Amino acid sequence: MVAVSDSGCAAAPVLARVNVLPKIVPVVSPDVAICAGENTRLSASGGLYYKWNPSTGLDNDTLASPTATPVQTTTYTVAISNGACSDSSKSITVTVNQNPVANAGSEIILFEGQSAQLHGTMVGNNITGFSWSPTTFLTDTSSLTPTTTPTGDVTYTLTVVSQTCGTSTSSVFVRVYKKITVPNTFSPNNDGINDVWNIDALVTYPESVTQVFDRYGQQVFQSTGYSKPWDGKYNGSALPAGTYYYIIDLKNNTPKMSGWVLIVK
Repeated sequence: MVAVSDSGCAAAPVLARVNVLPKIVPVVSPDVAICAGENTRLSASGGLYYKWNPSTGLDNDTLASPTATPVQTTTYTVAISNGACSDSSKSITVTVNQNPVANAGSEIILFEGQSAQLHGTMVGNNITGFSWSPTTFLTDTSSLTPTTTPTGDVTYTLTVVSQTCGTSTSSVFVRVYKKITVPNTFSPNNDGINDVWNIDALVTYPESVTQVFDRYGQQVFQSTGYSKPWDGKYNGSALPAGTYYYIIDLKNNTPKMSGWVLIVK
């Protein structure tokens, strides 16, 4: 370019250099799905400088290929620049699938012959199924809340399966106490028949406390564990025939048992 003054004098030519930068052609990796707690690497190309938004969950938001560990599904948009031109049209969605979580419920306590309902729950994405193990005594193995009537202690395990994020297990212990049957009469007359107050299965409760009182409220018998049945005596002497009153505390967080027992001569 040559500049000319009003008087026709020409100035020295001025050269101008124009740098033509290549057009940005942004490219990013495809959308991806991960499980909660996992990470994935994002990838972008087509420029010299990169800026990812949002930066939440990224180890470095200015890298072309940062590592993303989002806690929830997030769409990341990248601004790609070559120093003069920029493009912010590309994004990657990272879908976060929640891991399966099984919960078999709280410990259950019951007496032999009683029934109880299990309280299983599950959460997570892409759940494909669940199962109980063992299935013994369960009324409906296809239910999260089946009813069980076990004859003894049992531990049930709930397994939940996710199509994308593995499995989760949880267990619940069902404690079955032996049924206590308290007879309301016995005859301590040394004839070899029904001479002691035999409380079936009470011996299986070694910490239980059994107390017996007469009609005036005086304690005439006490036993811990009931390894030796009451023979109707107090301080070595036979008690008279009549009605006596008992309290049995099994010491297992169940209600105390109470009632009366008749000594027959």
